[in-house]
Amino acid sequence: MRSFEIVNYSKHDSHSCNFTLSQLSFCRANHCHYGAYCNHKGRMYANFWLRAHPDGASNDYLLRLHEANAETVIKRLQLFILRANVSIEAQTLQHIGLNATAAKALCQASGVVLPEAFHSVDLGNDAILCTLPGDYFELFLPAENTLAAPLDDMRKDIEGIESLRLSAGHFHIYPSTSEQILPQQTPLETWGGINYQKGCYVGQEIIARNKYRGKVNKGLAYAVFDTPVETALLAPVLNGDKPVGKVIDTYTGAQTYCLALLPFTAFGHMLNLGDANQQARFTPIIPLSD
Repeated sequence: MRSFEIVNYSKHDSHSCNFTLSQLSFCRANHCHYGAYCNHKGRMYANFWLRAHPDGASNDYLLRLHEANAETVIKRLQLFILRANVSIEAQTLQHIGLNATAAKALCQASGVVLPEAFHSVDLGNDAILCTLPGDYFELFLPAENTLAAPLDDMRKDIEGIESLRLSAGHFHIYPSTSEQILPQQTPLETWGGINYQKGCYVGQEIIARNKYRGKVNKGLAYAVFDTPVETALLAPVLNGDKPVGKVIDTYTGAQTYCLALLPFTAFGHMLNLGDANQQARFTPIIPLSD
């Protein structure tokens, strides 16, 4: 998986640069979580993965975001540098998505315990394994590290990894979907990626209102179409001839795997994409509570 920009984000002042809706200080050593950067209407410019520096004393964070959105987002983050004592430096790291079998094998070979969700472990030689929900794992390692050589077959199985990523709800924000989605319409809140007690950040008023006074009535749902379906980001999801949602993230190989933003009333229904005659059942990433 090469479609990511990985940067080192250093907060020299632990109280400065309050751009994300998650609380950076809660990201402890070897802990990782998702965050997002929003506009004034509370819609996400971008989402990203964060990991705290393993020594526990540093204010350094490893930040991973999709490369399609990276240039624009980093330019926006650079604006904060003018007002806060922070720095952003690009990192040359390999990034590989893994399933549970591969992750367990790496941990066993390195003599470490498989970490729990949203925790990470050092496999040696600066290789970092992070556990994410849904038995999805991400491996970060220096370009010259050969630890991943036995994983070449898995690296080539892009469809297998993308289907695992999407089925677990690990969405990306792309340029075309930027400023389209509220954080609460995704798994971010369930995964601890939204902090309602932290100080001011862009979009906070709308996000807090949705939590305490509003009602979010849409969420992410996943479907697999048995044969390839021509689709695109923001393509309509249809119930018969009626548009009920839109595609947020997708991958097409031998099958089409789709994450869509749908009203809760459409969860569990057989729906189709655009003009495709093929239907698939959309299952919610986060089950609805009673």
